[in-house]
This record gives sequence, structure tokens and C-alpha cells, in this order.
Amino acid sequence: MLAGCGGTQSSVSAQRLQSRIGLLEQRVAQLERTGYTPDTSAPAMIDVNVPVIETEPAAPAKPSGKASTTSIQQALKNAGFYQGSVDGKMGPMTRSAIREFQRVHGLQVDGVAGPKTWEKLQTYLNLSSGGVASESMK
Repeated sequence: MLAGCGGTQSSVSAQRLQSRIGLLEQRVAQLERTGYTPDTSAPAMIDVNVPVIETEPAAPAKPSGKASTTSIQQALKNAGFYQGSVDGKMGPMTRSAIREFQRVHGLQVDGVAGPKTWEKLQTYLNLSSGGVASESMK
């Protein structure tokens, strides 16, 4: 349908947008479960006149055996599930973030980043920290 109009570029852009929408939907679901209510009295912080700079997406991480705790924390942080520091320590905040991630993604909720959890989680490893909102909220 987009032949002759930069079909490959449009396809990549569409995939990128779908990924961002999915991240936002997951974050909204997470916030709703925690009882978060936005402050609607504050003015909008989005400047619609700021141009979007397109960059080539990083190559996805290859599935490997066991992920490092640092990688798990970074992926959770990028996905919006972990607010702690990426320190490589598997503490209660990290386990809680893993459980929430598992709950959102329909995985067994055990707080362990096993193969199935890591398979879904690693897609977030190469995203910029702060998730999708960081680009549009500048």
C-alpha cells in the first residue's frame, strides 16, 4: 500500500509508534493498579511545536541464558516499572518491579526474571531510560 512512498521507512516508523503505544498502555495500567491519579490542575507540559528527531533503533538484545541483575534493572527502568538505581543488586525494589512487570505481561508472578520473563523484558533493554514520555515531555 505504501509502495513508492518510502514503504520501509514508513514500516519502521509504524513499528516504532506501535511499540511506544504499547509501552504507554502498560504504564497507564501499572499506574491505575497503584491508585495513581494525575494532577489535572497543572497546565499541560507538552510542546507540540518541538520537532521529533528520528534515530535508528538499536539492535534488539539477543536471547541469552541468564540476564545480569544490572540488565534486568535497566530494562525494568526503561519500561517504567523500576524507579531505583541500577546498582546490580537484586533487592526488594527489583523483585517488586519484576512481579509488576510479570503481572502486566500475563506471566507467572514470582519475582524471578526467568527465561520467559527475560524474553519479554529484554525488548526494553535498549530503550532510552525514562520510556516514551521523555521525548514528548521536554
